[in-house]
Amino acid sequence: MYESKRYVTLFSLVTLFTLLVSFGYSGKTIGSNLKQLEKEYKVAKLYLESETPKIEELKEAIKIFRKIVKDHPESEIAADAQYSLGHSYRIQATRLHRPQENYTQAIKEYQKFIVDYPNHEKIVRAYMLMGFCHKELLNFGLAKEMYQKVIKDYPTSKEVKLAQRELADLNNVEHLIDFVKYKMLIETPRK
Repeated sequence: MYESKRYVTLFSLVTLFTLLVSFGYSGKTIGSNLKQLEKEYKVAKLYLESETPKIEELKEAIKIFRKIVKDHPESEIAADAQYSLGHSYRIQATRLHRPQENYTQAIKEYQKFIVDYPNHEKIVRAYMLMGFCHKELLNFGLAKEMYQKVIKDYPTSKEVKLAQRELADLNNVEHLIDFVKYKMLIETPRK
């Protein structure tokens, strides 16, 4: 009887260990295991690449990206996870009724990406996306700064032409706003 319990317990432990290994457990907690996070990262990226990601999927992706950046900041996927945080909030801003909050958070995430990973290949894209977010927030001056930085600091990048177009569009918008203000001023009846 005692012998059979010992074999059952041993069998249960071997089965449990086999299951844990198959899910990527290596002695750390399952949720912080880098291999498991890499799998979760791929799922989170699929959420972002979906044509119409659901809000729940974006929130789940944000959790996964944050966990990677927090638990494994030196890993190869940490930089992409930080960049993807900005992208997630930017997408969320277009889908929610609180765009200002999400565009602002996207800018913060892109800034953190730029500071933490200054030599990453997506740096120029991060500046461009910060410019888009600032433009959506009607912070035209800050948007122009982002586009000017791309033009000045990364003159050979493929984003320069887009930055030049965005800068020209912002200048046109600013002129239009000034014109509307002027028209309102001269057409406002005086009392």
